Amino acid sequence: MIDIWLTRHGKSVNPGFNQRDHERELNERGHADGATMAQWLGELANRPNWIWASDAVRAQQTAAYVSHACGQPVVTEAELYLAGPEAIMQTLRTTPADATSACVVAHNPGLTVLTNLLAGEGLMDNLPTWGCVHFRYDGEWPDLPLTTLTLVEWASPKSLRTES
Repeated sequence: MIDIWLTRHGKSVNPGFNQRDHERELNERGHADGATMAQWLGELANRPNWIWASDAVRAQQTAAYVSHACGQPVVTEAELYLAGPEAIMQTLRTTPADATSACVVAHNPGLTVLTNLLAGEGLMDNLPTWGCVHFRYDGEWPDLPLTTLTLVEWASPKSLRTES
């Protein structure tokens, strides 16, 4: 049994003149939401014990919050930058066998499309910034299919503020 966490990077600054998209950082709200989500993740019993992240600055900054909450290092994977569902799943399939729960910090639209594929329905129109979706699969990483998995839960900074 393995757990898969899909996490969209936090809210980032608008691109500046001559700034590459890849270099965009989290804005003030992205950092504030990071503190909220890190607290939530840190309180979970089954938090990720492996963290994959796109090499974009905003994804790396988001992954740092996840890393702090979970006590795990971040593994950077350039292929996750603006990746589609199959590329994200291919990265997950290479997760080490001793990891029981992996988180991918990446980008839209790939994460929203993958979330809906794995949920087996149109769960959401748009995975919000800092949105985390948790799935479970009764199998091993190399066999992870691009089909419906068990949806465990999902949260976003807004949903956590609403619950409080």
